[in-house]
This record gives sequence, C-alpha cells and structure tokens, in this order.
Amino acid sequence: MNMSKDQREDNFFDLIEEFLNLFNQRDFKQLKIKFQINKDRYEEILEELDDENLLDKKLSLPPKAIALTARNDNRAIFETYEMNGTEEVIGIECCLYADNRETDLTLEGRFHKKDGKFIFVYHGLRA
Repeated sequence: MNMSKDQREDNFFDLIEEFLNLFNQRDFKQLKIKFQINKDRYEEILEELDDENLLDKKLSLPPKAIALTARNDNRAIFETYEMNGTEEVIGIECCLYADNRETDLTLEGRFHKKDGKFIFVYHGLRA
C-alpha cells in the first residue's frame, strides 16, 4: 500500500509527536522500545535541552497546519527528503517548539521502512 506524500508527511508528523510526547513524560523505557533510543542518546538530549534552558518546557512540533503547509527558505519547518534515492529511507528536519513557542533548535532524524511501515529514528538537535 503506497500512501500519498501528504498522507506520509501526516504520518511522519504523528510519529515525531509521539516521540516528543514520550520524551516530555521522560518515559525512557517507551522511547527505547518504540524509537530505539539508548541511555547515552537520552542523556545527550537532556543535556542539550538543559544547555538551551528548555529542559523544563513541553516540547512539540509547530502546529500541524503550519508544519505541513508553510515553507521557509531560511529554516526547515517540517521538511522530508529521500535519502539514497529511495523511499525506504526518508530524512526529516523540523522546527522544535517549547511551550508552544518556536525555538532555535531543529530536530533531525530519519524514517526507515520496516515491515511495511515507517519507524522514526532520532538523530539529533542542532541550533
């Protein structure tokens, strides 16, 4: 079953929101199970957020209506791109919000197709 680019991006948005919700709950166990986050990576995220004074804030993506429609030449709002010329691996860059306000951080990751569906793999944050 192939989904349209819009459906795929909507699905990707929901996966990242799930990742951020688990992170906001500090649910390392579920992050490890669902998103293959190891303890070192988890601690790295906490440290980076602490450096940016965002550790106590609720993380999210931009509102879905903005994220999936708006384009910005200066910064990725929610952009996906094929990697290695295949739909099996899709890169993602998106703005990170904290307490419903845009931050200077961009969340980066990849979606890998596994057993017919995509899974989100976190790669990092950058300013």
